[in-house]
Amino acid sequence: KTVSSGKTVLFVGTKKQAQQVIQKEAERCGMFYVNNRWLGGMLTNFDVIKESVKKFQAEKELLESGATTKMSKRDATKMKDRVEKEEKVFGGLTGLERRPDAIVLVGAHDEKNAMHEAKQVGIPIIGLVDTNTNPALVDFPIPANDDATKSISLLVGTFAKAIKDNKGLALKKKEDKESAKTEVKDKALA
Repeated sequence: KTVSSGKTVLFVGTKKQAQQVIQKEAERCGMFYVNNRWLGGMLTNFDVIKESVKKFQAEKELLESGATTKMSKRDATKMKDRVEKEEKVFGGLTGLERRPDAIVLVGAHDEKNAMHEAKQVGIPIIGLVDTNTNPALVDFPIPANDDATKSISLLVGTFAKAIKDNKGLALKKKEDKESAKTEVKDKALA
């Protein structure tokens, strides 16, 4: 429902077992992800994070364009190292212009800061909840083993597929609205 109305989802999973799955599935469905480290204030202080992501994107584009040849070798190396380090933190947030509308969380027990911030700003949480977590902390708890790669893969893959399918519906709805507006304008001109 969230995605079909054109909203965004953030996949969060920093456990070693979840990192690759989170990145792969989020990229597959065209959504955003955090798979290395949750930065404090990522949701509650979103404007600062957004500016950091923009700065990271600009430096990354500068490196990729080859414009660093005009810089001193030392400065170019520093920038390259900084971009590689920030890629782990900001890579999955590239293009995120506003707070996500929902969060898919793997390992609610390990992602307490993400849960706390999401609750603070009113973002619903869909979470894989193991026996070591209170399911009341998550808006939509899904009982699952959040330590098993196969379990994570199965459930996050299912979310990604549903998001991808419903994202297509959102685009179709948007195209239908635009074509209806065009028809109304054409009739008015005729």
